[in-house]
Amino acid sequence: MFECFRSQEHVLREFSTDEECFRVAPEYDFLKAPHAGNLYYEDKNWGVSGQQWRYLAVKAAHDLRYANLADKSCLT
Repeated sequence: MFECFRSQEHVLREFSTDEECFRVAPEYDFLKAPHAGNLYYEDKNWGVSGQQWRYLAVKAAHDLRYANLADKSCLT
């Protein structure tokens, strides 16, 4: 994977590739806003609202066949 980031070679050379470690990601409910009020990217007007993002999360989940997530409604 490091070869895909040649522009970062000077940074990446500090990391060993002898062993690759992963951590189990925490479970998130991407159908709920992370907090009340505007989200950071909504304040920055980056072209997507929280509601749109949650809709896309449902669509992606459906497309990836995660029916238990995609069956929930995020449009409320």
